[in-house]
Amino acid sequence: MNQRQREGRRPVDLETLKSESDHLRGTLAQELSESSDMFSEGAAQLLKFHGIYQQDDRDHRRGKERDYIFMVRTSLPGGELSAEQYLVCDDLADWVGDGSIRITTRQGFQWHHVRKGRLHPVVWTLNQALVTTIGACGDVVRNVVACPASPELGRLAIEIATHFRSRSSAYWDVWIDGKPLVSAISDESEPIYGESYLPRKFKIGIASPGDNCVDVYTHDLGVVTHEGDETITILAGGGQGRSHNRDDTYPRLASPLGDVPRDRLIEVIEAVVVVQRDHGNREDRKLARLKYLIDAWGLDRFREAVEDRLGWRMDPPSVLEWPSHRDHLGWWRGDDGWSVGVPIPSGRISNHGDSQIRTALRQIVDFYRPTITLTPQQNLIFSGISDADRPDIAVRLATISPGTNPLRIDALACVALPTCGLAVTDAERALPKVVDDLEQVLTELGLESEELGLRMTGCPNGCARPYNSEIGLVGRRKGAYDIHLGGAHDGTRLNRFVTGPVKTDDVAETLRPLLARYAASRNEGESFGNFFHRVEATVPV
Repeated sequence: MNQRQREGRRPVDLETLKSESDHLRGTLAQELSESSDMFSEGAAQLLKFHGIYQQDDRDHRRGKERDYIFMVRTSLPGGELSAEQYLVCDDLADWVGDGSIRITTRQGFQWHHVRKGRLHPVVWTLNQALVTTIGACGDVVRNVVACPASPELGRLAIEIATHFRSRSSAYWDVWIDGKPLVSAISDESEPIYGESYLPRKFKIGIASPGDNCVDVYTHDLGVVTHEGDETITILAGGGQGRSHNRDDTYPRLASPLGDVPRDRLIEVIEAVVVVQRDHGNREDRKLARLKYLIDAWGLDRFREAVEDRLGWRMDPPSVLEWPSHRDHLGWWRGDDGWSVGVPIPSGRISNHGDSQIRTALRQIVDFYRPTITLTPQQNLIFSGISDADRPDIAVRLATISPGTNPLRIDALACVALPTCGLAVTDAERALPKVVDDLEQVLTELGLESEELGLRMTGCPNGCARPYNSEIGLVGRRKGAYDIHLGGAHDGTRLNRFVTGPVKTDDVAETLRPLLARYAASRNEGESFGNFFHRVEATVPV
């Protein structure tokens, strides 16, 4: 093991690292220019603020030295791309990664298996296409997500993201201008984040009443607009992450905080962010998200702290209802022509076996130049399609359709193994087997057309939002998962742990008795999650 490898495994104090990093520069430029295949631990932590994770291909390692690879993630507020930007992103899949692009649950793209020597040209190429990676990761306001079917909410996402983007020029120094070294400490300031940035990541989601496709309650801060009204409802304190064997960590849904005028929205969000900056837990990162501050203080005290910063009081929050939570799939007509939502299993745009998803999507983008919007459910939408082009695009999309079964179309999984350093088992690679098995059971029980929400993760951190789904599978150990059941179909209720760990091959049969009971005794129109919540059924183990 060489010196850089030893440094790469040495733990660092992240709060000290951030405050002494010269606004996120650290040693990044110097280490980027070196021939080593990795960054030191401190530099790797700072890389996250630039939209890059240092990872390890655990399929290749198998007990040997780490096989260092990198994941590069874009920050696309509201998830919108032009045709030209999409084609640049698609080109990169062959040049730097494994031939695929992955849509994230925060409406971005990410590439895996990128080698260190390709990082600079990748980020530079993206920026030439006006696509950035800054703010996609790190202890800042992350990529702001919004309902992909609403151009108005997309514009609001851009407005919020622009306001909260880091003011440091480190990103441009390292990746765009290519300065090899920074010889003097900069005189920059971060008026919102301060010298130490936030205690942890901060996620914002934007929705409108009746359409919860963004899972607005799972964000640190939810923004809910009201059609025909300049009032906005603020939700605060959501977050999915937890840790095995730490009962003081848990998922939480955001609480209604108050109603505010549209023209003061940015001011309100900044007040929430600054309260979290000043009072969030910086001693224990596992307890550093906003949800823990709110629960430690109580919602009323937190609201008062926000209002004290504002100098005015929020109105009581509006009552919200969510008749729809599903993604915007299929065809509809908009102001700029036709739009079509395309399901992408696990958000993976690739060619594998008989499925040529990546080729079909590229041909559509190349030939017809639609606008592309990525969705928080890891699908994409083509917009601006003419009447004349619709039939041909429909034919092309039919060749890559995953079918009509709602379980398969709606299922989400995180990447997990082999690239995620937090994963204890597979998720994306295990999901197809679980879906196949469950589809068979559902068909046998006459439930094949039911909309059952299934989400699967390779660890308890909850990137695929498993804790408010009807069926949540959370990796416990290699090849085995904890089963959580009973989330609300509209995302407004957490599920609960039922049993586990259960092996991948046993998930469907473990659920069969409860699904049979649901088929036999559910109320009319009752979802599986609501049924389980009502009867508090137990699953035979």
